[in-house]
Amino acid sequence: MLHNFQRTISNDRNDEYGGSVQNRARLLRETIEVLKDAVGETMAIAVRFAPDDDQMQDGQPVSDETREFFAEVAELPDLWDVTVQDWSLELGISRFVKEGALAPYHSYIKELTSKPVVSVGRFTSPDTMVTQLKRGFIDLIGAARPSIADPFLPKKIEEGRPEDIRECIGCNICVAWNTMHAPMRCTQNPTTGEEWRRGWHPERIAPKTGDGSVLVVGAGPAGLRCAGAYRSYGQLRTVGTFVWALGYTPGGF
Repeated sequence: MLHNFQRTISNDRNDEYGGSVQNRARLLRETIEVLKDAVGETMAIAVRFAPDDDQMQDGQPVSDETREFFAEVAELPDLWDVTVQDWSLELGISRFVKEGALAPYHSYIKELTSKPVVSVGRFTSPDTMVTQLKRGFIDLIGAARPSIADPFLPKKIEEGRPEDIRECIGCNICVAWNTMHAPMRCTQNPTTGEEWRRGWHPERIAPKTGDGSVLVVGAGPAGLRCAGAYRSYGQLRTVGTFVWALGYTPGGF
């Protein structure tokens, strides 16, 4: 609703909440002020802002009017959460959306506010994340999908262990299962969603409880990864000959 008041395409009011940019920003301004009065210093007020609009000029993703609107409210909240309306861009898959794809939409935000800014951008590489921070576009990285692939991502970056990061590949299987209201899945982290129910740790395989041997059927990427994990923990007795004997080629089986 607040966003609809911002946009001239949806706000055709002729009172003090419509018309000029200042009037269309009034509801957002008053809402933030009321919230601040209610909570005082007990918590921070974060506001999500979508800078993409329907009035693009000269091929620019953000119109002058949207910039003017943001300038009206730039200093009001404690944190800006900047995203876009277009889910195909915000949640785009790696085949069609590059890392940091939202930068053209929020690159001007830090020029207008002193408040911290957080944004997403289909980040999979810590190098890209650092680049966004160093360029001064944002202050905080929102990385939901990368955190599904590797829940220890921030710690590994802090400890200087980028080679240990299990990077998200942007395949969006997590998004697909979520839209079906099904348990979360991840092609890079098979323990996703099972940490509590099954006690699966993302990086520590529990010791075997029996004396049986393990046979991995299939020598594709998943089969080889599974075989390598079991072998490193001394739980796979018959690996190698059996796996490769099933025949793996780059095109399949």
